[in-house]
Amino acid sequence: MSDDRHVTLFHNPRSRSRGVLVLLVELGARYSLQPIDLEKEQQRTPEFLAINPMG
Repeated sequence: MSDDRHVTLFHNPRSRSRGVLVLLVELGARYSLQPIDLEKEQQRTPEFLAINPMG
């Protein structure tokens, strides 16, 4: 990946985002993790829904 790109991964270890995390590591991509607590339904907050309307 290009050095000027940065990805923010909204991640919960017990979700499918784990596969994306593995891919980012393997590619050597620049990324940051934003933890999401699914039990607290953080994916349903207005801030998160503005990024991903499907929650």
